[in-house]
Formats: sequence, C-alpha cells, structure tokens
Amino acid sequence: MIRRSRKSSPDTSLAKGPRRSLGAALRFYAPLVLLWALPPLALVLVLPRAGEAEEQTVRDPLPATVVVGERERNFLQEASLVFGLAPSAPVVVQVDGLVTALHVAAGDEVTQGRDLVSVDGVRLRAHLGTQPFYRELAEGARGADVAELSTFLAAVGHDNTPGKDATFSASMTKAVKAYQKAVGAPDTGTFSPGLTVYVPAGVSRVQQVDAMVGARLAAGDTLLVGPDRPTSLSVEKSGEAPLRLLGMPGPFVVHLRDTQIPLATLTPDLAETEALYTALVDSGATVTAAEEGLPRATISGIRASIAAPRTVGAVPAGAIHASPTGTLCLFVLGTAADGATSSKTVAPDAVVLQETGPLDGEIAVTAVDADLVGATIVRDPSSLSAETRAECA
Repeated sequence: MIRRSRKSSPDTSLAKGPRRSLGAALRFYAPLVLLWALPPLALVLVLPRAGEAEEQTVRDPLPATVVVGERERNFLQEASLVFGLAPSAPVVVQVDGLVTALHVAAGDEVTQGRDLVSVDGVRLRAHLGTQPFYRELAEGARGADVAELSTFLAAVGHDNTPGKDATFSASMTKAVKAYQKAVGAPDTGTFSPGLTVYVPAGVSRVQQVDAMVGARLAAGDTLLVGPDRPTSLSVEKSGEAPLRLLGMPGPFVVHLRDTQIPLATLTPDLAETEALYTALVDSGATVTAAEEGLPRATISGIRASIAAPRTVGAVPAGAIHASPTGTLCLFVLGTAADGATSSKTVAPDAVVLQETGPLDGEIAVTAVDADLVGATIVRDPSSLSAETRAECA
C-alpha cells in the first residue's frame, strides 16, 4: 500500500502572529491618542458654551432699583497752606561785655534754659517767659517777676519755694546761688537780669546770629534773630478740584505723611497759626517763600480733612438726575398701605439732593444726603416717564 503524504498546512502560531501584533499595538496607542485628542475636544465643546454664558451675562439688564448705601466721609483732600509772615522780634542781651563763646548757630532750636552766649566767661541762658527780667531781685523782694524767676529756676533744675504772695524766699536765694555757680557767675544770691537772655514769643529757632566771638556787646544789642513769624493762614486748593472743606465748621486735621496736626478752624487765631506752622516745619514740611519778596510762605504736599467723619449715603452716579435748571434729584420708591397685611409699590418721588459729591477711592459712586440711607431708588432715571422726571424741579 502506498501512502500519500499530506500537504503540510501553515503553522497556526504563525498565522495568529500578525493579528496579535495589531491588537497589542491598538491597546498601546489608543490611550495615547485619546490623551492627545481630549484637550482639543474639550475646547471645542466647552468654549462655545462659556462664550454663550459670558454673552448672557452682558445681556442681563442691571437691577431696576438699588438701595442707598452708607459711607463715612472725612473729605480728605490735598491742599496748600499759605502763611502770612512778619519779622520776629530780635533777641537782645541785657549786659555789657566781651563775647567769649557762642553756643548756638543758625538752625538751632531755642529752648528754656539753653546756653546762648558767654559774656566775660559767664554763660547767659535763654529765658522763655511772659516778660523779661527788668530789675535785680534779692531776698525779700515781691511781685510777678519774683514768681517768674521761681518758675525759671525750677525749669532749669533748681527747685525752690517762693514765700507768701510771691516773696523772694531763702529757698530762692539758695536756688539763685546754685544757678550763678552753674553759669560761672559770682554766687551772691542776688539775681541780675543780665544773667539771662530774654527770648520773645515765637522765636523757637535761630535764623541768624549777629554776635561774634571777640566782639563787645552792650545792653540792648541784638544777639540773634529768629525766623519770620506766621501771622495769618489761608487754606487753598491744590490743583483744579475745589476745596470741599471750605464752609465746614470743623474741627479739622492737617496730614503731613504720618503726622496729624489738629486744627480747630480754617481761620485760626495767631497762637494756633504759630503752633501749626512750627509743627509742620518740625515735621519736615517744605516751605516755599513767595516770589518778589512778598511776606508769605506756602507749604504744599499736605492733606486736610474734617476731624470727625460724617455719615453720607452712597449711590451709583447714574442714579442722580439733573433737571434742565441744574437741580439734582433721586427718585425714591415708597409704599402705600393696601389692606392689613400687604403693601403695594407706588410711583417714585423726586427727592432734591442737598449734598452730592464724589467719594474718595470709589469710581462712579456719589455721596448723597445721609437721611436717604436705606431708601430704595430708581437706578436709571432715564427709564422713567418725562412727566415723572419733570418733578425734579
């Protein structure tokens, strides 16, 4: 018997090989393709909807009414202070002698008891008081100048107790001797006016020293002069904006960087004017002298405000209606009783504004009368009828 050999069939493992390779490739690359395609797909699907939502937001109308808000307003505003000036009274000596030392220079502060000059080796100290000493004072003397001397001695470190009715006491004699010894004068216990230099009110700083070492001075000669004294104050606007503080009763506050100086009124008396000027200069304010030698100086770069902030209403600027005559109004919605438990809205009333003005630090918001706080108003008066708007007369 002859056997016929079978035709060899292809190896089944070889036949399945390409199919398995294709499946493995799909499983490997499919996630990568999906990760690559997901962001563009998200953009295609999400962005149009986001754009529609944004357009819808823009299309949404503003509320027809708003409630008047509440703010505290201090009217803080940049301003310039213009001071009228007058020359200071000269500081003179009350003794004859040779200048042996100078203890002050231009720009120095003048304080009670400070050494100013040495005459014949005796240091003469500043006396800031109500009046200069005009006579010699010794034990048993009595009067206002004795009381002034007691105050001066205590201020420079020599405690004492005057007698009854401002009498020069033994305690004062002891203090005078200690003072004389401290300044290099004979300790006689009798006080002479020439032991001090009287400094008139307003001279708190040295502008110029007129004496020099080696020169002789006579009683009544000028030792030094202080800067010009402020005699008046004018608060002026800075820039184009009107000064809102004018006409307000005060009190006020003047701001220079971190320094705040109280001011009772915008037209202060001489004492308050001098105090304000001195405080500003001591705080580093820049003083600009007037041109052409006019007796005045300007301090710029300050801000002024009222001391006690005021409560005002706050509304969108577009809610204020201006009539053809210039009257400014808000249209306030009221309610009318309609049965025991309900109410109905009635036509808005035109309320004439007594106070308006921008609020510092806020855009498109305007201050209005404080008694309107909490009221519901029409946001856009142009939406009202011409007849209603005409009520703003």
